[in-house]
Amino acid sequence: MLYYRKLQSRFVLFLSRSSLRDGRWLVSFEIMQTVARILQFAGLTIPPLAMIAQLGNHISAGKMLQFLLVSVGIFLLGYTMQRFSGAGK
Repeated sequence: MLYYRKLQSRFVLFLSRSSLRDGRWLVSFEIMQTVARILQFAGLTIPPLAMIAQLGNHISAGKMLQFLLVSVGIFLLGYTMQRFSGAGK
């Protein structure tokens, strides 16, 4: 559990350095949760757009698959950020 807390604090410090008090960075978990939800939303909206573009013959099937894989990565990044921000507590 201690390792998890250290990892969480390092991740949060990397993402959001809002202000300095007593020599330590304060963390804005609300900002981190908002960014996480935006990333999740982007990850969920990219696949339908990629499928529509492929059905309209604007992009190839391989390019659509690339968009789908990138959207999975974006969604997982948002999910991981949300879990590290403590949204489930």
